[in-house]
Amino acid sequence: MEESKFLKQLGLKIRCLLIMAELDSKQLATKTGITRSTLNKIMRGQSNLAILSLKKITDALGTDMKELL
Repeated sequence: MEESKFLKQLGLKIRCLLIMAELDSKQLATKTGITRSTLNKIMRGQSNLAILSLKKITDALGTDMKELL
């Protein structure tokens, strides 16, 4: 799969989980320590995130990384 397509799909999955968790990006930023700006770039598929950042996001959303892959 093309990298940009993968990042967009990953971002979409994170956004869906965020909605299901009834959180907004500000709350997720607080829980993860990742800036809102960076989170928004991730959710738009515009940022290649580190695996540890992905772990922080899934932990904050109450899920695990396999849900995103």
